[in-house]
Amino acid sequence: MRMLVLVGRGFMRGYSGTQYLLDALHRRGVNIDVIVMDQKSNRGLYTDLAYPVLVYSPVGVPGMRGEVNTWLRNWANPMLWDYVRRYRNSQSVLVCEGEFSAVIKLGQWLYPRIPVFHFCQELEFASKAYYWKSYRALTEAADGFLDVEPHRAAIRARLLRRSKPYWILPNSLPLKDGVVSSEATLLADILARKGKRPLLIYTGTVGNADKPFSRLLEIIAHVRYPVAFVGILGNVNPEQLVDLQATAQRLLPHVPYQLLGPQPRRRVIAALPLADIGLIDYAYVTCPTENQRYCAPTKFFEYMGAGLALATSDNPSLRDIIETERIGGCAADDEIGSFSAAIDALMSDPDELARMKLRARAAFVSRYCFEVLGEPVVTQLLQQMIALYIARTDPTRENIL
Repeated sequence: MRMLVLVGRGFMRGYSGTQYLLDALHRRGVNIDVIVMDQKSNRGLYTDLAYPVLVYSPVGVPGMRGEVNTWLRNWANPMLWDYVRRYRNSQSVLVCEGEFSAVIKLGQWLYPRIPVFHFCQELEFASKAYYWKSYRALTEAADGFLDVEPHRAAIRARLLRRSKPYWILPNSLPLKDGVVSSEATLLADILARKGKRPLLIYTGTVGNADKPFSRLLEIIAHVRYPVAFVGILGNVNPEQLVDLQATAQRLLPHVPYQLLGPQPRRRVIAALPLADIGLIDYAYVTCPTENQRYCAPTKFFEYMGAGLALATSDNPSLRDIIETERIGGCAADDEIGSFSAAIDALMSDPDELARMKLRARAAFVSRYCFEVLGEPVVTQLLQQMIALYIARTDPTRENIL
């Protein structure tokens, strides 16, 4: 099968589950034609993949801002008709990004026989912004969709204009990437200074309304037990990192800490086993959307794979797994003190904390790695794509792989 895949900036970086999906399709013999929206400077991130990736770097139109600029990037893209040609030469299309809505609209109009599926990384239906309207339109126009979290998928399914098949593909990672061997170089500074204090770790982006880093620093400042903290921040520039260092120095004078800027993902994962508790803060109060309430962070599974206990905000999507598997604690509500209390509760019993860490790794290996959660979904999705293409083109053919 030939498949056109249209993905956004999250590919391989924020939402690594997208890469694992494409890797699994490639292993099954699918000839995938990948177009990723990213900066030209990031082309090197894709050179070691087993399949070719074309990097699309959208350019803003001078003098235009906001929704108009987004609309023009879609429809005035000089490569638009090349992308439509690739669409025509495919037997299925997988789209992950609202920025490609023009390609999908033209492709479906010109070549309606080609099945389209939407891999949904976010949930936002209320916004009237062009990006979110196009994102919703993709789900409504698709023949089926993938979602990263079961609550989100159920909400999305209820809001669609017609019923359609969907699958849950969490942002987990394969066993080979969920390493248990640690590499101490990255955290050498904090390891030398922390003494016997348990190490809290946060990896991910900062500065967004949905997860302000200053709030996380305040949470740590209110923890009663002695702790150390390291933050590996994937989206900060040197100037922003200096500002965050100043904030941390003000809020955490009693806490040994280390803040690092963007690092190669494999180095981050290799450093995780050196910590004790992984932190995730997606408080609904900072961003009151269903997307925030039912968060689906990749770091959740990375922490589990590294054998960390988890301390998180009050999110049903996180609580469902944490409480079922007994691998950490969640804040009782969105108050900063509640999150701090959840960390304190984990620290109050060192023996149970050690057992939580062991249970986290064991649960990841047996129930939450990509091999268990993702591989069956990829098989079902591919079977649906093949069956739908055959039904629309040549019902006498049995296999197009």
